[in-house]
Amino acid sequence: MRRTIHVAIGDNARGLGTLRFDAQGARENAAFEYAAAWRTAAHSFAIDPGLPLLAGPQFHRKERGGSVFHGAIADTEPDGWARRVILRDHAKRRQEARRAGADVESRPLNALDFLLAVDDASRVGALRFADEDGVFQRAAEAGRRTAPPLIELGHLGVACDRDAYRDGGEFALPSRPGHVAGRLAPEMHRGR
Repeated sequence: MRRTIHVAIGDNARGLGTLRFDAQGARENAAFEYAAAWRTAAHSFAIDPGLPLLAGPQFHRKERGGSVFHGAIADTEPDGWARRVILRDHAKRRQEARRAGADVESRPLNALDFLLAVDDASRVGALRFADEDGVFQRAAEAGRRTAPPLIELGHLGVACDRDAYRDGGEFALPSRPGHVAGRLAPEMHRGR
Protein backbone atom coordinates (compact mmCIF):
# COMPACT_ATOMS: atom_id res chain seq x y z
CA MET A 1 0.00 0.00 0.00
CA ARG A 2 1.40 3.38 -1.04
CA ARG A 3 -0.08 6.74 -0.11
CA THR A 4 0.86 10.35 -0.67
CA ILE A 5 -0.35 12.74 2.02
CA HIS A 6 -0.19 16.51 1.74
CA VAL A 7 1.14 18.21 4.87
CA ALA A 8 0.05 21.74 5.75
CA ILE A 9 0.62 23.99 8.72
CA GLY A 10 -1.78 26.19 10.65
CA ASP A 11 -5.45 27.10 10.32
CA ASN A 12 -4.82 28.65 6.91
CA ALA A 13 -3.36 25.30 5.74
CA ARG A 14 -0.17 26.73 4.26
CA GLY A 15 1.47 24.02 2.14
CA LEU A 16 4.46 22.50 3.93
CA GLY A 17 5.29 19.38 1.98
CA THR A 18 4.44 15.81 1.13
CA LEU A 19 4.51 12.67 3.24
CA ARG A 20 4.94 9.47 1.26
CA PHE A 21 4.11 6.24 3.05
CA ASP A 22 4.69 2.69 1.87
CA ALA A 23 3.61 -0.48 3.68
CA GLN A 24 4.46 -3.96 2.45
CA GLY A 25 3.19 -6.42 5.02
CA ALA A 26 4.71 -5.48 8.36
CA ARG A 27 7.39 -3.29 6.74
CA GLU A 28 6.57 0.39 6.76
CA ASN A 29 8.60 3.37 5.64
CA ALA A 30 7.91 7.03 5.20
CA ALA A 31 9.62 9.98 3.57
CA PHE A 32 8.90 13.67 3.96
CA GLU A 33 9.66 16.27 1.28
CA TYR A 34 9.30 20.01 1.77
CA ALA A 35 7.29 21.88 -0.86
CA ALA A 36 9.48 24.18 -2.98
CA ALA A 37 7.32 27.18 -2.01
CA TRP A 38 7.91 26.44 1.68
CA ARG A 39 11.68 25.93 1.28
CA THR A 40 12.16 29.20 -0.56
CA ALA A 41 9.80 31.40 1.49
CA ALA A 42 11.44 34.19 3.50
CA HIS A 43 9.92 33.05 6.81
CA SER A 44 10.22 29.28 6.35
CA PHE A 45 11.79 27.06 8.98
CA ALA A 46 12.66 23.41 9.48
CA ILE A 47 9.85 21.68 11.38
CA ASP A 48 12.22 19.17 12.97
CA PRO A 49 15.99 19.04 13.62
CA GLY A 50 16.02 15.81 11.58
CA LEU A 51 14.32 17.56 8.64
CA PRO A 52 16.59 20.33 7.37
CA LEU A 53 15.22 22.61 4.64
CA LEU A 54 16.55 20.57 1.73
CA ALA A 55 15.10 19.58 -1.62
CA GLY A 56 14.10 15.95 -2.13
CA PRO A 57 12.63 13.23 0.06
CA GLN A 58 14.07 12.75 3.54
CA PHE A 59 13.74 9.34 5.14
CA HIS A 60 13.55 8.52 8.82
CA ARG A 61 15.03 5.35 10.24
CA LYS A 62 12.56 3.69 12.58
CA GLU A 63 14.13 2.77 15.90
CA ARG A 64 12.87 -0.25 17.82
CA GLY A 65 9.54 0.69 19.39
CA GLY A 66 9.67 4.12 17.74
CA SER A 67 7.80 5.77 14.93
CA VAL A 68 8.27 5.38 11.22
CA PHE A 69 7.77 9.18 10.96
CA HIS A 70 10.15 12.06 11.71
CA GLY A 71 9.78 13.55 15.20
CA ALA A 72 7.55 16.52 14.31
CA ILE A 73 5.11 14.24 12.50
CA ALA A 74 5.39 11.46 15.10
CA ASP A 75 4.43 13.99 17.79
CA THR A 76 0.94 14.15 16.23
CA GLU A 77 0.41 10.37 16.40
CA PRO A 78 -2.09 9.03 18.93
CA ASP A 79 -0.81 7.77 22.28
CA GLY A 80 -1.54 4.31 23.63
CA TRP A 81 -5.04 5.12 24.93
CA ALA A 82 -6.05 6.85 21.70
CA ARG A 83 -4.74 3.90 19.68
CA ARG A 84 -7.05 1.61 21.68
CA VAL A 85 -9.99 3.91 20.97
CA ILE A 86 -9.11 3.96 17.26
CA LEU A 87 -8.81 0.16 17.14
CA ARG A 88 -12.19 -0.21 18.84
CA ASP A 89 -13.80 2.29 16.45
CA HIS A 90 -12.27 0.48 13.48
CA ALA A 91 -13.61 -2.87 14.71
CA LYS A 92 -17.10 -1.42 15.20
CA ARG A 93 -17.08 0.13 11.72
CA ARG A 94 -16.03 -3.18 10.16
CA GLN A 95 -18.76 -4.98 12.06
CA GLU A 96 -21.38 -2.43 10.90
CA ALA A 97 -20.16 -2.78 7.31
CA ARG A 98 -20.39 -6.57 7.47
CA ARG A 99 -23.95 -6.36 8.78
CA ALA A 100 -24.81 -4.04 5.90
CA GLY A 101 -23.39 -6.59 3.43
CA ALA A 102 -20.42 -4.48 2.33
CA ASP A 103 -16.99 -5.86 1.49
CA VAL A 104 -14.67 -5.36 4.44
CA GLU A 105 -10.92 -4.91 4.14
CA SER A 106 -9.16 -7.34 6.48
CA ARG A 107 -5.69 -5.80 6.77
CA PRO A 108 -4.58 -4.54 10.18
CA LEU A 109 -4.22 -0.80 10.75
CA ASN A 110 -0.78 0.60 9.99
CA ALA A 111 1.13 3.64 11.27
CA LEU A 112 -0.44 5.96 8.67
CA ASP A 113 -3.96 4.76 9.52
CA PHE A 114 -3.37 5.72 13.16
CA LEU A 115 -1.81 9.08 12.23
CA LEU A 116 -4.76 9.99 10.00
CA ALA A 117 -7.38 8.76 12.48
CA VAL A 118 -6.61 11.66 14.84
CA ASP A 119 -9.20 14.44 14.62
CA ASP A 120 -7.89 17.37 12.54
CA ALA A 121 -9.43 19.96 14.87
CA SER A 122 -7.90 18.54 18.05
CA ARG A 123 -4.58 17.14 16.80
CA VAL A 124 -1.56 18.19 18.86
CA GLY A 125 0.52 20.85 17.10
CA ALA A 126 -0.04 22.86 13.96
CA LEU A 127 0.50 20.14 11.33
CA ARG A 128 -2.44 19.08 9.23
CA PHE A 129 -2.69 16.11 6.88
CA ALA A 130 -4.81 15.99 3.71
CA ASP A 131 -5.45 12.84 1.72
CA GLU A 132 -5.00 12.45 -2.02
CA ASP A 133 -8.36 14.18 -2.59
CA GLY A 134 -7.37 17.19 -0.46
CA VAL A 135 -9.64 16.26 2.47
CA PHE A 136 -8.05 16.98 5.84
CA GLN A 137 -7.84 13.89 8.03
CA ARG A 138 -9.65 13.11 10.14
CA ALA A 139 -12.67 15.23 9.39
CA ALA A 140 -15.88 14.71 11.31
CA GLU A 141 -18.41 12.59 9.43
CA ALA A 142 -22.08 13.50 9.21
CA GLY A 143 -23.89 12.28 12.31
CA ARG A 144 -20.66 11.42 14.15
CA ARG A 145 -18.13 13.30 16.18
CA THR A 146 -14.47 12.51 16.51
CA ALA A 147 -13.84 14.08 19.91
CA PRO A 148 -16.05 15.06 22.84
CA PRO A 149 -17.04 18.74 22.89
CA LEU A 150 -15.12 20.87 25.40
CA ILE A 151 -18.33 21.43 27.36
CA GLU A 152 -18.24 17.74 28.35
CA LEU A 153 -14.71 17.78 29.78
CA GLY A 154 -16.02 18.27 33.32
CA HIS A 155 -18.21 15.20 32.96
CA LEU A 156 -15.29 13.24 31.56
CA GLY A 157 -13.21 14.26 34.57
CA VAL A 158 -15.90 12.98 36.93
CA ALA A 159 -15.99 9.71 35.02
CA CYS A 160 -12.19 9.42 35.31
CA ASP A 161 -12.27 10.11 39.04
CA ARG A 162 -14.91 7.43 39.62
CA ASP A 163 -13.20 4.92 37.34
CA ALA A 164 -16.59 4.61 35.68
CA TYR A 165 -15.97 2.18 32.85
CA ARG A 166 -18.39 0.43 30.55
CA ASP A 167 -17.81 -3.08 29.33
CA GLY A 168 -14.84 -3.06 26.97
CA GLY A 169 -13.01 -0.24 28.78
CA GLU A 170 -15.06 2.73 27.56
CA PHE A 171 -15.87 5.61 29.87
CA ALA A 172 -19.44 5.86 31.12
CA LEU A 173 -20.36 9.51 31.30
CA PRO A 174 -22.67 10.62 34.07
CA SER A 175 -26.25 10.67 32.79
CA ARG A 176 -28.35 13.79 32.83
CA PRO A 177 -31.70 14.60 31.21
CA GLY A 178 -31.38 15.02 27.44
CA HIS A 179 -27.77 13.88 27.42
CA VAL A 180 -26.45 11.10 25.23
CA ALA A 181 -23.35 9.60 26.79
CA GLY A 182 -20.22 10.01 24.66
CA ARG A 183 -18.19 7.03 23.57
CA LEU A 184 -14.66 8.43 23.33
CA ALA A 185 -12.15 8.61 26.15
CA PRO A 186 -10.34 11.84 27.02
CA GLU A 187 -6.63 12.33 26.52
CA MET A 188 -6.15 13.15 30.19
CA HIS A 189 -4.77 11.47 33.25
CA ARG A 190 -5.98 12.44 36.70
CA GLY A 191 -3.99 11.88 39.87
CA ARG A 192 -5.37 9.53 42.48
